[in-house]
Amino acid sequence: MNYFKAYKNKLVSVNQAISLIKNNSNIWFDYLQPKLLLQGLKDTLETNSYSNLNFYYYASSSDCEETIFLDKFNQIVKRHCFFYRANERNALKKYQNGILQNNVEYYPFHFSESTKILNNFAIDTVILITTDIDENGYFNLGLSTCYDLDLIKKAKQVIIEVNKNMPHIMGDKHQIHINEVAAIVKSDYQLTEALSVDPSPEHLKIADYVASLIQDRSTIQLGIGAIPNMVCKKLVNKKDLGIHTEILGTGMVELIKLGVVNNKYKEIDQGVSTFVFAVGDQDMYKYLDHNDKFKIARFDYVNNPLNIAKFENFISVNSAIEIDLLGNVNAEQIQHNQYSGSGGQADFIRGASYSKNGKSIIAMKSTTSDCKISKIVTKLKGVTTTLRNDLDYVITEYGIISLKAKSVKQRAKLLISIAHPKFRSYLTRVARSKLLID
Repeated sequence: MNYFKAYKNKLVSVNQAISLIKNNSNIWFDYLQPKLLLQGLKDTLETNSYSNLNFYYYASSSDCEETIFLDKFNQIVKRHCFFYRANERNALKKYQNGILQNNVEYYPFHFSESTKILNNFAIDTVILITTDIDENGYFNLGLSTCYDLDLIKKAKQVIIEVNKNMPHIMGDKHQIHINEVAAIVKSDYQLTEALSVDPSPEHLKIADYVASLIQDRSTIQLGIGAIPNMVCKKLVNKKDLGIHTEILGTGMVELIKLGVVNNKYKEIDQGVSTFVFAVGDQDMYKYLDHNDKFKIARFDYVNNPLNIAKFENFISVNSAIEIDLLGNVNAEQIQHNQYSGSGGQADFIRGASYSKNGKSIIAMKSTTSDCKISKIVTKLKGVTTTLRNDLDYVITEYGIISLKAKSVKQRAKLLISIAHPKFRSYLTRVARSKLLID
């Protein structure tokens, strides 16, 4: 069947597409936000056409900050987010300083429960970036499954921005049909890239320790940033690794190119690297395009601890803001203010604990970047993201410890042993006063 006529009829200007979005709408956007549609919403907001818009999303980008999240729209735009980034942190500071009203609501949940959680929201409009249409009338949804297909099916309308640089990513049901689309706009800008972070000497030490725990034929989950990227560089001499991860970054893709990762021995998804969303550079995006070495899947599949448990030698590597002397992990708040989110940390840590010979690792510097505050603490200044019962390996630049099958006293002593030396006396003194150690 020729879908060109339907495509042509739905191809509209940005202003025409935005005119479909009515006042009081609940709008969903993906991890990669459609820049032209956001600009169109900004332009329409400036005409006072809206008095109330609700945006639902996992995480927002600078494109949002420069358009729909401008301060002048603070009383019109309400944000419902599942993971804090710079935009949300800045909004919180302005609220605390009395500059703006609070228009951000944060929803904590394990990302493995995404489909169940998203079913609670009545979304009017979904806006997405996609590839161009194929011969069967489908648009591939590209670098992310954070949209959740069930949510798209339930929405009243879907508006897509076809970007010629969006790679076609292989995966089950990772597409939307022309018949499900209300309007199409076209764009050709370069897709958002991950920011590069220069590693410190401490990061290099931590990466060495992490790599020492990863054996040949392991299946790994990593994040992005200085430590995960350095870990990937330290894995170049490993063999037959697999990838099953929430976020796919350039370091992991380089391991695939080198043949270090071949997914040959994965118990499920053999032969492919499985992920939920990808953030890298333009070269990485081109490499992913129509590449059958990759499989994109939803949170409820990738982050599901029962699926993770099917792997042997599954290695989960995550980070933390602070860990208390009992082994409780805060990975999302600073001084009781939301900084990031629950994400998939607990999912992967729990899944790794069920995996035969699996290991979960929390890897972090022992102090904040200015070395003024210890990240191993006597009491958390935020929520507990991962419970002490689930914590296994902890790594800082001062060593590796394992807390599994360790008593409260042993845990406190081990955690103090990998704290920065200038804080160990204080931590020991407080631990004794709380009767954690003798």
